[in-house]
Amino acid sequence: MSDYSPLKEALLDLGLEDLIALPEIASTPEVSIVLDSARDAVEDIAAALVELLHEGRIRAWAALWSQEPRLLGDQAAERLLRDLRRYSFLSDPVEMERVYYVNVDNLRA
Repeated sequence: MSDYSPLKEALLDLGLEDLIALPEIASTPEVSIVLDSARDAVEDIAAALVELLHEGRIRAWAALWSQEPRLLGDQAAERLLRDLRRYSFLSDPVEMERVYYVNVDNLRA
């Protein structure tokens, strides 16, 4: 049994699949089933991802659509994970980098 919240568990499970783009997270079955309300979903997801980053459980990447994602350092990753605009395709202009995360267990596999 894990000490993680259902949201953190869902994010870790989802992050085992591949690089996950932040705007995709809330609509996935793994995550949407554990969210309390759509109103707070993005804030809750962002906070959980930052906590998982601090715990060393996830890593983050970023890139423009036309580029391969590059691994971010922890400070840059935290800044981008806290940027709520990154969680919506509607606020995803071409010049803004897309942010992704992955469970570190996926990297070890």
